[in-house]
Amino acid sequence: MIRHPLPILLSLLLPLASAVACNAPWPPSRSSRQATAVSAILTAAAAPSPWVPTPPIPSTAAPVTAPRPTPDWSTPGPIFVYETAAGDTLAALAARFGVDPGLISADQFLPADGYLPTGVRLQIPNALETVSPGGHVLPDSEVVYSPSAADFDVDSFVRSAGGFLADYVEMVDDGTVLGGAAIVQRVADELSVSPRLLLAVLEYQSGWVFGAPPDGRAGPYPIGFRIRGRRGLYQELRIAATQLNLGYYGWRDGTVVETRFGDGATLRFHPALNAGSVALMHLLAILRPHSRWQESLYDVGSLPARYAADFGDPWTRPRAAGPLPPPGPMQPL
Repeated sequence: MIRHPLPILLSLLLPLASAVACNAPWPPSRSSRQATAVSAILTAAAAPSPWVPTPPIPSTAAPVTAPRPTPDWSTPGPIFVYETAAGDTLAALAARFGVDPGLISADQFLPADGYLPTGVRLQIPNALETVSPGGHVLPDSEVVYSPSAADFDVDSFVRSAGGFLADYVEMVDDGTVLGGAAIVQRVADELSVSPRLLLAVLEYQSGWVFGAPPDGRAGPYPIGFRIRGRRGLYQELRIAATQLNLGYYGWRDGTVVETRFGDGATLRFHPALNAGSVALMHLLAILRPHSRWQESLYDVGSLPARYAADFGDPWTRPRAAGPLPPPGPMQPL
């Protein structure tokens, strides 16, 4: 069963963004406003102290030997040739490519509303300037809680990893005392994000899955968001999952087309990227300074490389699970 509680998710995200809108300035453009809503949320929530991510703690796991994504640095020509994927809509593609929908051409009729047929070859004028590297870094089904994670046992994995997380205990908001693995599973269930990816982000930022903090004590911000009133593993994972969803679903509907780094620099995502890659790129733009963003995606010790080393090749599982979402007029729930 595909877990995509999009209506519930959006109902939770929109009030949060609205609550801080009066306390943080919005960027001028619509795309920037949507893409950097998270920056405004984090800035307002952390005031008056500036928000600075906690530097990640090096992992004590075995050296990474898994293949890592290869960025596509080629310069796009005057025309993008794009093949439609499951979940594409004409309006979202127009926003991602920065053109009017009427300028997108194909050899067959393209419906103005609803999902486009998959595998249709489109020709789209290149109206963009600088964009991120192309080349996917993570499949969609490894970001959302999809059938590819149905047989993944969080508790068994955490216990076998033997790190700090295995013995970690925390009281969450409702007064329930949960262990580390149970917290990861709860956030995955609540926000429909892959538990594998949540573990990978935690390991990449703190080393808690396979290792331990240098002083053996749990810091209040293991992922590094440092938002006042949002201390502890449960809250940090919820913030990470929320940002992944903002990037993923925003790219799907065309409202997130760029991201903003802590130094104020912006970067437009390559229009041919998949939603899962954008989700991870968006999260890492929050957690890493601009100068280290590319290495966190493409270097030997990058998060995608670490993910592949710890959980296996992420591109093999989607072949069995199928595309997300399946073609059709309705958003899967």
